[in-house]
Amino acid sequence: MLEGLQMGMIEMAAITTGTFPTVYPKIMVLDLPYLFSKSEVAWKVLDGPFGDKIREDFCTRLELIYWRLVKMDTGTLPTQKSD
Repeated sequence: MLEGLQMGMIEMAAITTGTFPTVYPKIMVLDLPYLFSKSEVAWKVLDGPFGDKIREDFCTRLELIYWRLVKMDTGTLPTQKSD
């Protein structure tokens, strides 16, 4: 969809954070309509301390999920014997 917008094939679209809120609900704040008055303001906010905090929290959350999956996939979790 984004590509279609950039190429001019699509005139308008509602772009959201997609499925990320299931992992990191705080990102939903970026889905609020009219949150920023213009794109320059959005970039200033997202490139500043607020954006840094969101990125840091989001990456930390994804890292935790990743390492949990790695532990399960590699079999490093303790196993239990059935008698």
